[in-house]
Amino acid sequence: MRILGISALDKDSTVTLVEDGRIAAALSEERLTRVKQQAWFPWRSLEKILADHRLTAANIDRVAFAFLPADQEWALRKRRFKESVSFSLKHFSLGTIPHILNFFRIIMKWTIHIKQHWALVKGLEYYGLLNKLEYIDHHQAHAAAAYFTSGFQECLVVTMDALGSGASGGVYLAKPETGPQLIYSVPFPHSLAIFYQRLTAALGFKPDRHEGKVLGLAAFGQPIAEYEQTKKRFIIKPGKFWFKDPMNPFYEGRLARKYKREDVAATYQKILEEIVCEFIEYYLKKYQQQHVALAGGLFANVKLNQRITALPGVKEVFIHPGMGDVGVGTGAALQVAWQNGPIASHHLENVYLGPEYSDGEIKKTLNRHKLNYTKVNQLEKEIAELLAQGKIIGRFNGRMEYGPRALGNRSILVQAADHGINDALNKKLHRTEFMPFAPVILIEEANKCFIGADKARHAAQF
Repeated sequence: MRILGISALDKDSTVTLVEDGRIAAALSEERLTRVKQQAWFPWRSLEKILADHRLTAANIDRVAFAFLPADQEWALRKRRFKESVSFSLKHFSLGTIPHILNFFRIIMKWTIHIKQHWALVKGLEYYGLLNKLEYIDHHQAHAAAAYFTSGFQECLVVTMDALGSGASGGVYLAKPETGPQLIYSVPFPHSLAIFYQRLTAALGFKPDRHEGKVLGLAAFGQPIAEYEQTKKRFIIKPGKFWFKDPMNPFYEGRLARKYKREDVAATYQKILEEIVCEFIEYYLKKYQQQHVALAGGLFANVKLNQRITALPGVKEVFIHPGMGDVGVGTGAALQVAWQNGPIASHHLENVYLGPEYSDGEIKKTLNRHKLNYTKVNQLEKEIAELLAQGKIIGRFNGRMEYGPRALGNRSILVQAADHGINDALNKKLHRTEFMPFAPVILIEEANKCFIGADKARHAAQF
């Protein structure tokens, strides 16, 4: 069976091709338009995947979209607003009224669902695919992406993000005979992703895009005096948590003005880790699970993932490589494949799932831009020698990566032994000075460099 997965259209618009329960191709629109987190219908990505795989509408069995129909999404959002007002008034605080007023302002932007619906309909109609469309709950799609690419036969699946199909997260028990089945849903807007996004904005960064900068800052700070007070914005019970005033637009701004940004970042990171780890640990014990699969934008936070990996009793953790909304189209397609299958969870071998270009195409582009070049026979040897000399290498090779990480095929490579390279490279790339870079090491050396590497060996590959 051949299924096209279409991601959410509000950002990170992506197309995935799933054939017989395996990912054959995946391409984000931003990779072709060069617009970060490109939104709306993925015209270029869909065209490219169909052309590269010599497919037409006749060859496609299903199209899976990672949201419910627009009217259902809107109805769920309204319902969550009413529930949140009732909850917040019951647990009244200084942030309650600002939360309710700001939430009402946000909730009234209901036309986004209609716009996405018509963008999807228009695009699929053009390709003759509209009659093959199936809708999948957003968090079910995240869960399917995590489970079916983990290689685990049985595991706990946890999803967390800002919002999708009325939820901000979910816990699933996944088994071969059932696929990922929902145990508990975290209702919107009780979202730890929103908690982190609000600080991102308060520190002057772009929310839903620069959360990694807050994570980078957190490494240089210590929790503030108002740590306990900030954590009390959450009501925490075994296996559940609620956020009293998530839409309060003033709280983080006050902290950002009062304390060092590094210390506020460290505070939010600590609270995030504590709540998520306590939450997941409860379900691990309750369902006697040793394997955890994660998806949703919150799990782009590598420090959080490290803490989850270190939880008592955890044998292995897997994070779906397209953990954010890049991956929901993938998950929607895998869920539809399961419903028509079933299919088995498999060990995802690599994420080089995008387009590749021939030597002739590369040479033509180099000539068009009048760039000097030399064709070398032993490319890896040449790169190693240049790195040893302290040179900076831009590597363009093979199929493009799926997901937000650069993994060698579209990467900048430098010698890690140069202690000044971090600052030098950040200046060249116009990046914030405190942002780290990812080390690349031989898998055989992993245990010498990292504590608990065996628990995340598969995930670390991505």
